Amino acid sequence: IRPDTTIVWHFGSANDSSLYRVGSVTKSLTGLAILKLVEEGKVSLNDTLINLIPKLPFNNKFKEPVLLKHLLEASAGFVSYRDGDFIIDPSFDTSSVRDLLLSNPYQFKTSWRPGTFTAYHTAGPLISGYIIEDKSNMSYSDFVKTNFFTPLEMPRSTFFVTDDVKNSLINYQDSTYEYVRARPAASLNTSTYEFTHFLQMLINNGVY
Repeated sequence: IRPDTTIVWHFGSANDSSLYRVGSVTKSLTGLAILKLVEEGKVSLNDTLINLIPKLPFNNKFKEPVLLKHLLEASAGFVSYRDGDFIIDPSFDTSSVRDLLLSNPYQFKTSWRPGTFTAYHTAGPLISGYIIEDKSNMSYSDFVKTNFFTPLEMPRSTFFVTDDVKNSLINYQDSTYEYVRARPAASLNTSTYEFTHFLQMLINNGVY
């Protein structure tokens, strides 16, 4: 992370006012948001998903239940999504994570015994986003803004396509840009300058 102009892959020239979509790094914010709810006593890491959100179509053939902590460990047994699931739909800017999950045909099927091992997936952070909205009575984006962006002085960081994003996002104007529908899993837009605040907080054990 440098204050001077840097060449970033094939996207061209960038500086510390440039914005980037950091993709799955978004998942770290979602995990911390769940831990914030744990800290507030609104959920437990040992809560079962079937009790937390019974409306989702869970399909678990194993006797061990899927627990909230399995979402954060990526050990719930869910595989990644099919091409097209949760991905491109600009209208999602006005939708809740709950509405996204309930309207999608994705089946939350455990492919191995929950907690056995970790495998990358996007379904877990999306379910976490649903839980965050349900237990906080806030939208996922408002919860993250209130508990992370504001205290960490990250005013430009956003999950939405704002005018600032259109003008400053490194690849917004080229053919590689795709709208990411999975807000709690991959939609964060931020600058290297602002994201250093998040990293400082992590390095300092939660203190910024």
